[in-house]
Order: sequence, then C-alpha cells, then structure tokens
Amino acid sequence: MSPKPIKVLMIERSLRCFYCGVMGLIPVLGVPLAIWSMQQYWRVKRDTKGMWNPAETYLKWGLRSARISLATFVILLGSITVLVLYPSIFTSSSE
Repeated sequence: MSPKPIKVLMIERSLRCFYCGVMGLIPVLGVPLAIWSMQQYWRVKRDTKGMWNPAETYLKWGLRSARISLATFVILLGSITVLVLYPSIFTSSSE
C-alpha cells in the first residue's frame, strides 16, 4: 500500500484539528484536546507551506475553538484560585 498523498493528509489533519478544537470546548476535560488541536494546526501549516488547502476554514475554526477553550480554562482556573486564596474579597465585613 502506498503512502497517502500530502493533500489527503492535509485535509485529514485539518478536519482532525477542527473536531478536536470543538471537543476542546468541553470544560476541563477538553484541555488536552485543545492543545492537540493547536499542534495539528501548526503541523499542517508547517508541512504545507504555500499549498492550497480546501479545508482551510475547518483548520482556522479548529484553532479558534482551541484558543477559546484554553482561554476559558485559564480564566476559570484563575477565578477559582482567587476565590480559594482570598475569600475575604467576597465576604462582607459589616460589623
């Protein structure tokens, strides 16, 4: 069996980037998928410089979804950290 042509690999990786990016939107559990989606994005970009990608829209949306997922996770983690470390900020001290 011959190896797959570069165009086929590019399209498959673009779609994989999209699927993993969307699945990365699942809170907390999707973080590894979001990271993997970003790796797929950079891999496709690196391996196919200058080539036309018919699945470019999927590739871009996969990256966007992954970024949104990671940003949401960082904000959520930061909020929880502030809540745990500084609970006095959120309690009223009316004595």
